[in-house]
Amino acid sequence: MKLVKFVPAMIAAVVLSACTANQAAQEAAAEAKAMEAQAIEQAAMKAEAQATEMAKNIDGKAQITVEKLKTTNKSVAYRCQSGKTVTATYAFEGNDARAVNVRLGTGKKALKASLLRDDNNKDFVSFTSDQYVWNVDSALTLDTAAKTDAVHLVKKGAQNDEILAKLCDVNKSATKRLNK
Repeated sequence: MKLVKFVPAMIAAVVLSACTANQAAQEAAAEAKAMEAQAIEQAAMKAEAQATEMAKNIDGKAQITVEKLKTTNKSVAYRCQSGKTVTATYAFEGNDARAVNVRLGTGKKALKASLLRDDNNKDFVSFTSDQYVWNVDSALTLDTAAKTDAVHLVKKGAQNDEILAKLCDVNKSATKRLNK
C-alpha cells in the first residue's frame, strides 16, 4: 500500500520539476530574443546616424562625367541576287562598325531592322538582332565600306532560317548619292 501512495507522489514530483525546467528554458529564450531585438535596434540607430552624417557631407552636385563616343555613319546601297535592293547605314566607332540599320526594298512595305555587331562570328562581320542577321565581308571598315560586298540578310526562324537577300554587290552610284 505504501508503494501505491509513493509512486503517484514521485510522478507528481517529476512532472513538477519538468515543468519548472521547461519554464526556465522559455524564460532564457525570451531573454535571448529581447537581447537580439536590442542589438538590432542599436545597429539600426547606428546606420541611421551614419546615413545622416553622409547626407550632411554631400554638396548636392553629382560627380559624373560622360565621355561622348565618336561615331561616324556611312550608308551603302547594295544590289542583291534576284534584283533585291538593300540599304545599310553603318555606325562606326573609329574604323570599326558597331551597328547597322538595314532596309530591304523600298516604299512603305520595306523591311527595316536595327542590328548590333556580333563579335563572336570570326568568318564575317556579322550584325544580329533577335530576328535578323546581316553578314558582310570581313574587309568592312570605315574606309572600305563603299567597296565591301555583303553576304546575306537572314530572318531567323524556329526550325529554319529564311534568306531574304544574298550575294549583294555595292551599287556605287546609289552609294555616292546616299553619302553626299
